[in-house]
Amino acid sequence: MTQNMTFVTQHETLLSQAKTYFNAIGFDVPASWLVFNAPRPLVGHKTFDGDFVCGRFYAAIDPSAEFAAEYIRKNLELDARIAIFAPLDAQLAMALDGHKYRDQYLQLPPERQAKMKHSLIEKVQGLLYPEAMAKLVRIS
Repeated sequence: MTQNMTFVTQHETLLSQAKTYFNAIGFDVPASWLVFNAPRPLVGHKTFDGDFVCGRFYAAIDPSAEFAAEYIRKNLELDARIAIFAPLDAQLAMALDGHKYRDQYLQLPPERQAKMKHSLIEKVQGLLYPEAMAKLVRIS
């Protein structure tokens, strides 16, 4: 479920201010690659158009390959977000991680939980990359 984090230290400074969003649909790239999304064309080892989330333009970067740092830097200058794959149940677990009303939420009837689920998940969208990855690791 978690992306390979061996590259984080290599690009830690660049990624420290990168905003993220969690995506329940994976991408056709290796799990260790970073996937960026923005409303304008991006650069990367693989680029493609996709469903509009933060935009319709996507770029996948192999963090261990040549030009990775330059691609990351350029995409962040273009205000791109990093898309992190996580199933909806994992996104909900991250939203409830440390939430002051977690226990009350879990005691609600399932139909009431379902109505609140997306608003809770929305709160973990836009986290900075280090915080997002830490949450993902904590719930794993």
